[in-house]
Amino acid sequence: MGGDVVLAALGRRPMTDGLGLAEAGIEVGQRGEVVVDEYLRTSLPHVYAVGDVNGGPQIAPLCLMLCSRPCRSRGSG
Repeated sequence: MGGDVVLAALGRRPMTDGLGLAEAGIEVGQRGEVVVDEYLRTSLPHVYAVGDVNGGPQIAPLCLMLCSRPCRSRGSG
C-alpha cells in the first residue's frame, strides 16, 4: 500500500454544548462527553449515547458495531 498524504485528526471532542444534557439529568464529562456504562446507557437508564458523543474512540465503524450493545443488554441479541 502506498500513499502521498496522511490525514490526522487531533483534538476532536464531542459537540454537546447547548444540548441541555445536564438539565435533562444526563451526566456529562469534563470534555463534554456523555458518560455511559458498558452498555452505552447514560445516567438515565432509558437513554443511550452512541457514537462520538460518548467520548470513546471516534471511529464510525466501531461505533456502529457498538450500537448492538443496548440490544444485547436487553437480552434480544
